[in-house]
Amino acid sequence: MAQHSADPLFSDHGATRDASIQVNAQSRSEILVTQFVAQPSRPSVTVPPSIHFTLDLAGTILAVNPQSASSLGYTVSDLLGRSVMSLFLRSDEACLQSALDACRLEPDQAQQAILHLAAPNYRFVVQQVTVQVLQGSAPIPIVLLTCENAQLHVVQEPTFLDRAIQQQAKWEKLLQVIAQAARQSFELTFVLSTAVNEVRQILHTDRVLIYRSHTRTTGSILVESVAATCEALQTHPDANRAFQQFCIQWQNGAAVIPSGLDQFTCDQLYVQAEAMIPVMLQDELWGFLAVHHCHGDRLWEPWELNLLQQLATHLESVIQQAELYREVRRLNSTLERQIQAQTAELQLAFEFEETLKRITDNVRDSLDEKQILETAVKELVQAVGISCCNAALYNLETGVSTVHYEYTTDLFPYQGRSVSLDAFPEIYCQLLQEQAFQFCSLVPNPVRGRVSMLACPIFDNKGVLGDLWLINQSYYGFTKQDIRLVQQVANQCAIALRQARLYQAAQAQVEELERLSRLKDDFLSTVSHELRTPMANIKMSIQMLTVALKQAGALEEQGTKAIQYLKILQSECQREISLINNLLDLSRLDSDLQPLNLVQINLASWLPVVAQPFLDRIQEHQQQLEIQVAANLPAYTTDLSHLERIVNELLQNACKYTPARETIAISAQLVPSEPTSGEANATTAAPNPPLFCLCVSNTGIEIPAEELPRVFDKFYRIPNHDPWQHGGTGLGLALVKKLAERLQGQIKVESTAGRTSFLLLLPLQP
Repeated sequence: MAQHSADPLFSDHGATRDASIQVNAQSRSEILVTQFVAQPSRPSVTVPPSIHFTLDLAGTILAVNPQSASSLGYTVSDLLGRSVMSLFLRSDEACLQSALDACRLEPDQAQQAILHLAAPNYRFVVQQVTVQVLQGSAPIPIVLLTCENAQLHVVQEPTFLDRAIQQQAKWEKLLQVIAQAARQSFELTFVLSTAVNEVRQILHTDRVLIYRSHTRTTGSILVESVAATCEALQTHPDANRAFQQFCIQWQNGAAVIPSGLDQFTCDQLYVQAEAMIPVMLQDELWGFLAVHHCHGDRLWEPWELNLLQQLATHLESVIQQAELYREVRRLNSTLERQIQAQTAELQLAFEFEETLKRITDNVRDSLDEKQILETAVKELVQAVGISCCNAALYNLETGVSTVHYEYTTDLFPYQGRSVSLDAFPEIYCQLLQEQAFQFCSLVPNPVRGRVSMLACPIFDNKGVLGDLWLINQSYYGFTKQDIRLVQQVANQCAIALRQARLYQAAQAQVEELERLSRLKDDFLSTVSHELRTPMANIKMSIQMLTVALKQAGALEEQGTKAIQYLKILQSECQREISLINNLLDLSRLDSDLQPLNLVQINLASWLPVVAQPFLDRIQEHQQQLEIQVAANLPAYTTDLSHLERIVNELLQNACKYTPARETIAISAQLVPSEPTSGEANATTAAPNPPLFCLCVSNTGIEIPAEELPRVFDKFYRIPNHDPWQHGGTGLGLALVKKLAERLQGQIKVESTAGRTSFLLLLPLQP
């Protein structure tokens, strides 16, 4: 093998060399070559005396003489639309571009230069080129490029420049093919297959392959391009031996390989000439690029060896790119598996949470202990997919566990079965310690046979309430998710059971309070009825006493003690009668048995009549009274006795709590009704009819905000808000609220900025 230490472009091209093999010990990437005979010379080319091209200012060929195109080895269609720069040496492109630019600036001046015209077979002809703008071609200038004296210099043999252009063109074509393959696929095998196929076509040889060295003694042929008349080495049983021998010698740093091909390569692989190019990856031997010529002798030209060496260098980046792509695919595959695993876990968690939420909602929505446990056992059987589930409740005082509720698909039911906690200490000791566990019965049950069971206690912070048992076939093992689900359900059952029991206790208390309230109401009603008769007799006796004193002349003198005592008797008697009447009225309103007696009234004339009895009292207290009735107020239909009682109670309260020189106001008007929560979002619903609003307000007094919610309670009086010291029973406003509800309305109170207002809102047509 010839040693190529100098640039192959400057080496001798036509000499014939003897067969030899040699390795440069100073360069680990040196080419291992066996070569024989040089290639024959190529024929020359004949060019006509002159060639004319019509161009635009950018240098694009618009027209060409067909005879000239044919003599250069082209067709007219090959040249049309092509840049004229591609027909000249690259070193001439700058000169030709300058000529075109000068024509653009000075269209009247012709530009001349000596350039090298190219033919398709890499032969170049020295030409005198004239570039000028055709007259009258405005507004789009047309350039005429003329090549003359073509017969002066025709190169018959490839020069250094020919070989350089040839090598460059083939190298660029090879890179373009490899880049195109890399764009189509990131698979290393596909890219390497494309590379060896293209190399075999460029070098016109019989076999090109890439050998991958895995270890010091093992390797494999990754890709191979073989002519139809040659045998593929990938299927050859002993082919790896020859290539691995090269790897061993290269790794051992052998400076000289025995001259000529070894006998195995010549006889078994039928190789007449070969070139072995080491392929490096991060300064380590990755493999070899092998080129075999099997039919006849072959002398590898320097540019061919240079091309192979450049390809081996370029393959390093291709291999790195493929390795990165494979690593990315591996990472993506790993990430995808992780994502799938996490997705499965999330899906499992989602299903778990969904099942738990459904069971929890069904359990927590009920305050019935029976329904809670029945729902829990049924949902667990369906969710876990087991044969049976039962719920037992403990009586810790007697030490008994009773199965109250059970749901089963194919097992004998145990509902109603009671067992002593002491009878199975190995089970109930753990349950009473709030521990869940699963086990399989060693001795078959006489009814259910051999089954697997999961026991979970139902407990809260106050102790164990019972347990949940899940039963399935003996081969079934309860998973962690099953145990976690049962524990969560047991916790929810404990909360629900505790709430249900608290609710039952509260209901018992409510019923007891209602019973006591009924007893109280019955007592008050009875007492009121019983007191009404003697109070009527007392009132009549006071009236008779008054008549007797007048007849005796004892009341003629004002300010006597007899008159004072008589007034006290009358006042206290009237107050007790009012209290009794209020109690009886509240009792009747609570029973809701008395029908409404509806009449139609005119509020503008009715309100002054109702307020008339209070005028003397208002003047005595130095108060002012205002009555305002809206002009458009229609006639109002209501129960007159109820409405009059409401106005009287409100006016009486206003007179009682209004300081001197303050104002009491009565107003009546229509106000819009407030929409309900369901009607607030309805945009197309018909508006509600307005309400009748009767307001009784007084100034100079303000009820504290914390007292407002209690003003309508029975027997409640606001402390320290009675400037006239009239006293009271605290039943007036409670009676007003009952009467307002009886009229299908409501009473509200507002107290701010020194004014207190009671607003009675009633429908126009009760």
